[in-house]
Amino acid sequence: MSISYEILRPPDIPYRLLSFEFYFENANTRIVNLYHAAGMSLVYHIEKICYALPQNEFYELLKLQNISRLHDEKYNWLIMKVNFGEPPRMDAELLIEDPEDMNHLVPDDLTRARIKIGKLPEPGTEIILQDKTGKSLYYHLICEELLQNPAAQLPVIAAKFAGSFKSIAGIINLWCDEDNKLGPLA
Repeated sequence: MSISYEILRPPDIPYRLLSFEFYFENANTRIVNLYHAAGMSLVYHIEKICYALPQNEFYELLKLQNISRLHDEKYNWLIMKVNFGEPPRMDAELLIEDPEDMNHLVPDDLTRARIKIGKLPEPGTEIILQDKTGKSLYYHLICEELLQNPAAQLPVIAAKFAGSFKSIAGIINLWCDEDNKLGPLA
């Protein structure tokens, strides 16, 4: 359940003209349907998702599916930020694979940590973890697979370290490319 959303890119979408008709996501279908006041129903496929912890929010890269209808081309791709409507309730174990590849950029207590998350990520989903040591770093991880720890009865998120950044925007900006022509976040 999400409490609020914000379309970050393109930056000048008039919110008063948009509303969600439905938001549907499961293992086979990842669709967002926005309704525009001009009568357009814009159906998007969720191309990428990134969960930000402990901020309790996630980011999505959306690609317009029904491009044959008349619309402004700026609606072809969106980057959206969504806040979960309730605090994370699910405990999971985070297992960072190949910690030696991180060149000691990530504290040891993070390479196998217990975290709270609002929704389990799918393989390929990105995760942002904020450093708690006061270095103002954000660790970018990619979920490789979901496992089960029978001893702890917890799901295990096996993730690969992809880098560290000074801001969440630095990670989300990796999604901006020549194909979608989205401008980077500040």
